Amino acid sequence: MLPYFRHLETTFLPRQQSLPLPKVTEEMGLQQVLWLLLLTFSTCGEALVKTMGESVAELTYHYDAKVDTENIMENFQIPRPLTNDDGQQETPPNSTAEFKNMIHDSSHQVINLAPAAMKVENFVPRERGREKESLKTLKPQNARKVTMMSEDEASSLGQMLAAVVKAELRECDLVVVYDTGYSDLVLLHHLLLLHNTRQVVYVKTTQDLTKIIWTSSKCRGYFFLLDDPEPLLTFATTYQDTWDYGGRYVLVAPSLQYLEGFIDSYIGRRTEKVVGVVKSDTEGEWVLYMNQLYWGPGARRINTWYHHRFTRQVELFPDKLADFQGAVLKASSFNYEPVTFLHRAENGTVLLRYGVVIEVVQAIARVLNISLKIIETPNDETWGEKMGNGSWYGVMGQLQRQEVDIGLANLFITSHWLQVADLTAPYRSEAMLFMTRTEPPLPHWQALAFPFHQWTWLAVLVGLIISGPLLFLLAWSSGRCVGEVPILQDLTFAWYYAFGMHFCEAHKSLPRSTSTQIFVLFLWLYTMLLTISYSASLKAFLLVKKQPAMMDTFQDLHESGLEVAGVVERYKYEFALSSNPHLQGLTKVFKYYDNQEKVFPSLLEGKCVYLVNQFTWDYLIKNRFTKRGVSRVRLMKEHYMTYSVGMGLQRHSPLKTKFDEIMGWIQQSGLVNKFLLQSLQLEASLKKADGGVEGSGSSQEDVAEADGVIPLSIDHMQGLFFITCFGWLSGVISFIFEKLILTD
Repeated sequence: MLPYFRHLETTFLPRQQSLPLPKVTEEMGLQQVLWLLLLTFSTCGEALVKTMGESVAELTYHYDAKVDTENIMENFQIPRPLTNDDGQQETPPNSTAEFKNMIHDSSHQVINLAPAAMKVENFVPRERGREKESLKTLKPQNARKVTMMSEDEASSLGQMLAAVVKAELRECDLVVVYDTGYSDLVLLHHLLLLHNTRQVVYVKTTQDLTKIIWTSSKCRGYFFLLDDPEPLLTFATTYQDTWDYGGRYVLVAPSLQYLEGFIDSYIGRRTEKVVGVVKSDTEGEWVLYMNQLYWGPGARRINTWYHHRFTRQVELFPDKLADFQGAVLKASSFNYEPVTFLHRAENGTVLLRYGVVIEVVQAIARVLNISLKIIETPNDETWGEKMGNGSWYGVMGQLQRQEVDIGLANLFITSHWLQVADLTAPYRSEAMLFMTRTEPPLPHWQALAFPFHQWTWLAVLVGLIISGPLLFLLAWSSGRCVGEVPILQDLTFAWYYAFGMHFCEAHKSLPRSTSTQIFVLFLWLYTMLLTISYSASLKAFLLVKKQPAMMDTFQDLHESGLEVAGVVERYKYEFALSSNPHLQGLTKVFKYYDNQEKVFPSLLEGKCVYLVNQFTWDYLIKNRFTKRGVSRVRLMKEHYMTYSVGMGLQRHSPLKTKFDEIMGWIQQSGLVNKFLLQSLQLEASLKKADGGVEGSGSSQEDVAEADGVIPLSIDHMQGLFFITCFGWLSGVISFIFEKLILTD
């Protein structure tokens, strides 16, 4: 017998190897060994202590909520059957103190088991009666009531709960929560003999439920055996973030009304897998109900436990999110092109909703068999922000108030939105960009100066100034020695001679001396190369528009002092949290607009830049700001940030798991780009049907460009006319100067 027990001890209790196991000695009799065998299987919980054959004694003990579960185990002393050596019945101890004194008597052999955090309270062995007499639990002073069950009913309920574990929760960690009404040892005995890792919690108040370990690396099964529903209902409204919404729950409810009350609570509506057990009027019969989640209101009867077995073979925890059976879900949206388009009638009625996010949610609805109802935000509100009273408006406000199930906005996955709602996995990502006006090209008259760099112009000017005096000095020196043309020995004419050579103007007077001839020869060569280079470059600059210096960095934007416009208020706070000092400085010039249409006039006037996402930029550049291939707006080279984009859901929504899975399929398949193309094509066709497509008139210049020939217009040649006018004005001023001053 002893070797067999030691084999059981090491084979069937692998999860208790850290606990101190009792020692089996040769002096123990068969009765003590069987006691030890029974109690070893009854781990960390309630044990039914039975004598071998003729009597029943009961030990009532429970989990003390005030004792930390991490404390060291207290020794739990189990005496041998209360009979003396002659086989006569002994007087049972009247109190715990008497029992503790009794264990020191050498006539009572003691076995030390000691599971952790279990405490002996009010040990009162009852008088032995008939073998089938009901085992009644002790009622604490402040308890509401105690559920009265016969021993057979308690055993049947315990067998049913154990059957649920073996069928549905075999590989799960278990949490057994009970109060005084369900502390019958026969009932708990079946759960505590299971080999699942488990936690046992005795509940007196709501605070006791906070001691439950709500997380596990494996699946998690919860058994709530509560005669008093108040602690659980209070917990459901107070500790909403603590609840394990992905767990599997079995609630032994006092009534169907209590069960439906829990199912209709905040956490009940968000927990997918809930099974309720209610005692029927038939003796020995327990009815099982299942929450319907989105399938319908209340609880649905799914099975019956009668005569120690289920009457039907059904799955207790089916996947309620694989098929919504046509359930209606509400989604909120607003007009935000190109994510969502609202095609309205003349009276403002929405005739058609389309766009990328609309197509995505409709694809999810088709997969999950959801009937989708899309509504608009009130008062043309957009995403929304938190107000002074703590509530939100816009799409976020509708999710917070549980008016809709899904928020169809271009929601960036950030901690800002997670304050009030859950967000799905992303179906795309996009960068935030600064859109600014395309700076108008420089006037064509400035093209006269474009062929040369400013330093080149300075060198040409220096050469023009000194070439005349050098020619004069050389001619004057040569005239003193070998003779030279007299006119070149005049400083004014020598400078005019060199100036004319720069403009390819020939002179009849040729130098006579060799030195002067060599100087003039190289001056001709210099001016010829200079004029040819200038003329060739000038043709290109006359035909090509030159852009001014552009604003491309955060530093340029900050130093410009331009207004930064955005349709989301939180951008201002993100700028303030940035480590870049130039971005921090943008908080002073940021301005929120509730509609991007209000931004465009200031943008095109060059008074602001618009913080926009990549998706919106692609749409606007193709449909709003490009004409005859020329765009009126552009992007700064330095991008702000990249975000992932998803949808909004209510907090702790059970939709998130399935939505995340399908979002991954959509992203990987490239359907988002297809949805975008379809939306743009549909918008173009609707505008054409409404007569809203702008005509594209063609000027003579456009026709000429199409033929590959670009004639020089007045705009191209405006620099020449400016020079002519400048010459005329200079001549008039010189005439006035000579007439009025020199004549006098």
